[in-house]
Amino acid sequence: MGVVGENWSNFVACRAVKGFNEAVWGSEQAKDRNDYAMDVTRELTDQQREQADRIEDILKGAAMVEIRRMAELLASKEDGELFGQTEFQLRDILLGLGNRALDAALSERKKGGTKVRA
Repeated sequence: MGVVGENWSNFVACRAVKGFNEAVWGSEQAKDRNDYAMDVTRELTDQQREQADRIEDILKGAAMVEIRRMAELLASKEDGELFGQTEFQLRDILLGLGNRALDAALSERKKGGTKVRA
């Protein structure tokens, strides 16, 4: 993706997180969460970028499956059912994807070896 594309992706991701946090938490409480989101997007070394690319490739397939699960879940609900239990089901799907991300990162580190303790 070139530098412009990566910077644009980071910008879009951070704006999405900022908007979500403000919608959920209100503008004052969202500030800390938004600062954290901005901190997550940082410059990487060439080696880190290669590792990130491999992790991204692993996650893309899993993400597509989970996105489909979320879409089907939401499509199956009536308007009055979108919140409450459905929110918890969506959270569980996203947490599962987060767990897969951690597993992918650990797997990649084992393959390449780490220079510091994990």
